[in-house]
Amino acid sequence: MKPNPYINISETELIKKYNSFSAPCEESKSILTYLWNNYQSFIVKQCRQYFSTSSYIDFEDILQTCFITFCEVIQTYDSKLGKLTTALSRPLQHTFCLLYTSPSPRDYAASR
Repeated sequence: MKPNPYINISETELIKKYNSFSAPCEESKSILTYLWNNYQSFIVKQCRQYFSTSSYIDFEDILQTCFITFCEVIQTYDSKLGKLTTALSRPLQHTFCLLYTSPSPRDYAASR
């Protein structure tokens, strides 16, 4: 197994490189995958806390939507304003709120 080339690069530098137009597409994809893998457990924990009282949750669907939120936060992240976990918290809460209050396909089908 190849050693990870990003292990010794700061998160801030990786995000800058990801957001630069000079990084090749494959490298940007690789950086995003690395960052997502590093933060996925944090996101899952936030998700489980928010939806702890819900009886039916499709975490796979929620994680897909959270990935989009994660990408949006990465694009606008400024390390001077705090850690990435701090930058993710409010947008994730907003995402969870939208998912929690949106009707499910099952609700839509029942209303027809």
